[in-house]
Amino acid sequence: MEGSGEYVSVQGREVDDLKDEVQDVASIEQITFVLRYVHHEGESYVVKESFAGFKEQHREMTGEAVASTILQKLDELGLNCDNLCGQGYDGSGSMAGIRKGASSIVLHKYPLATYIHCCSHILNLSIASSCSVVLVRNMMGTVSEVSKFFEHGKRQDKLEEVIESELPEVRKKRVKPLCRTRWVERHDSLEVFVELYPAIIGAISDIAYGKDSVSWNRETVSDANGLLSAIEKFSFLLALVVVYNILSYIKGLTVLLQQRSIDIVQGITLVQDVLGQLKELREELDDWNKIWFQMAVEIAEEVGTEKPSIPRMCNRQTQRSNVEADIPEVYYRRSLSLIIFCRRWRTDLPQMQK
Repeated sequence: MEGSGEYVSVQGREVDDLKDEVQDVASIEQITFVLRYVHHEGESYVVKESFAGFKEQHREMTGEAVASTILQKLDELGLNCDNLCGQGYDGSGSMAGIRKGASSIVLHKYPLATYIHCCSHILNLSIASSCSVVLVRNMMGTVSEVSKFFEHGKRQDKLEEVIESELPEVRKKRVKPLCRTRWVERHDSLEVFVELYPAIIGAISDIAYGKDSVSWNRETVSDANGLLSAIEKFSFLLALVVVYNILSYIKGLTVLLQQRSIDIVQGITLVQDVLGQLKELREELDDWNKIWFQMAVEIAEEVGTEKPSIPRMCNRQTQRSNVEADIPEVYYRRSLSLIIFCRRWRTDLPQMQK
């Protein structure tokens, strides 16, 4: 669970309190506390984390209420909060607000408790901003709808039947839903989707047009037709391939940022390493775009879906990219790859180092 922290010094050890909240089955907010501390072992110092318990948040989730609960819990644990030297949360107003946010209230009482936005959360926000690219947004929405479509037992049975027939070597049998909050976790979902893409096309085609289509109700057949039309488009397939490959650079970073033993110096170093890799990728974007484009072409030829083409151009276009290009490869480089790297990664990801 992503946490936030308050750093203190007690009994010769530096400790911080990681906190996050979640609702239980009774819809009561449960705040989880984990102590993060630097333990002196011989001549070395080791960063450790220890679970410190739950605390019910019966009051509203305002900054004042959450700050009161945090401070009360720290007092119950017997920690010396006079040495509180840091705190970290997500960027919501109730936590990060400069006047009434929990971080500001704690900082006012303990001036050493500098607020730091959770690095992993910033990473997710940076990645999420790429969703404003039309082709990426549409692709993500379609993948989500496909995963929901196969949540029904009979449809899932059909998918497994096609997987056994067309992809017998594949061990995965389900389309993995997209995580709503952790964008980096979507890499796993897209990986499964790419691997199962031929079977997904086959299963939905059978439901929409197959011999047994009469056994499906009208709503299911209609939904299958709509989804099939969307996932057969080359623009969808290319966006899927491009985003999947880009997220592969980021996934390892978000996992490492949440390790128990990591400190801010290591975190900055990891971010700088990944940023360097992305800069290199951007400098060689023409070559990588050709590779990604060819991957999408090969998948489309294997499955028999739409071939690459340039969408119809018009004088006034507000709903999709209206860039000029002579061939499909150039069109998609300008309308997809260049937009993601030049407008998003260049400006958003470096903010994590500040």
